[in-house]
Amino acid sequence: MASSGSLRAKRATLIELNPWARAGLPSLETDQTDAPAAIGHGLFDAGRLAQARREAARERWAQGYRSWNAWATAMLALRGDISGHPSTVELWRELATADFAGVRFRESCDFAGFCFPGPADFSRAHFGVDAWFNAVHFADDSDFFQATFDREGNFERGQFDGRARFDRTRWSGSAQFRQARFAAGVSFRDARLDRDAWFTETLFAGPTSFAAAQFAGEAGLGRCVYRGETDFSLARFNGNGGFEEARFHAPVRFEAAHFGRKAWFQQARFDAHASFDRAQFADAIDFTDVSFVEGPGVVSEIATRERSAQGL
Repeated sequence: MASSGSLRAKRATLIELNPWARAGLPSLETDQTDAPAAIGHGLFDAGRLAQARREAARERWAQGYRSWNAWATAMLALRGDISGHPSTVELWRELATADFAGVRFRESCDFAGFCFPGPADFSRAHFGVDAWFNAVHFADDSDFFQATFDREGNFERGQFDGRARFDRTRWSGSAQFRQARFAAGVSFRDARLDRDAWFTETLFAGPTSFAAAQFAGEAGLGRCVYRGETDFSLARFNGNGGFEEARFHAPVRFEAAHFGRKAWFQQARFDAHASFDRAQFADAIDFTDVSFVEGPGVVSEIATRERSAQGL
């Protein structure tokens, strides 16, 4: 465990990296190594903190990629140094949060290659221009709840270390997530994707939900790896739905899903329970060379769906 002087130095470094918080957090430079975190203990007004944090995030973003990532790298290094001090870690997370909740991006939105060391809040943000998040690194939770994308949203090769939430998002432009990595779970529950949505070669390592999501255009979910339980129940694929060569390591549900056009599952592999109960296939479906761990029961169910789709 770090000494009193060492921890005091690390707290001072935290303030140096976040000078906007200096005036309200005098306790960080005391010798009280076990002092409770300043946030929520009367040492700083939560409303003032939130406002100052929002302004700091916007100013840092305006300075560009290099400035932002220099701050992020230093914050992540400091996070490792204080891991044995919960109260300081709590405070670090408050200061590391990037708050863009409700922001309207009208002229530009370029976060390509950015690293977010703490939680990133883009809930209810409105992207009126192309949103560039390709090769982004979210080292903590990321929240896009009810965000609106008027144009393309590009998250290709994005790395999501914490939980990612895209519930009830609205996409007027295409959604690009090719080769993304979701390490701790992601949810697109009740998302509305009015154009093409591409997740090809993405890794879903944790629980994944597209429950009640609506895909108006092409849904490219092929060659993906699903390691956690996955839920496509009540999803609607109004365009072609592609799951070719997908690998499902854990149970997956397509219960009451609707495929309005072609459904491609050729060479997909289901290593755990797969449920297609009440799934509807209105057009051609392809389950060529699909592997089911459960064997004949599921194959028979799919064959029934095929005959129904062909009107036999």
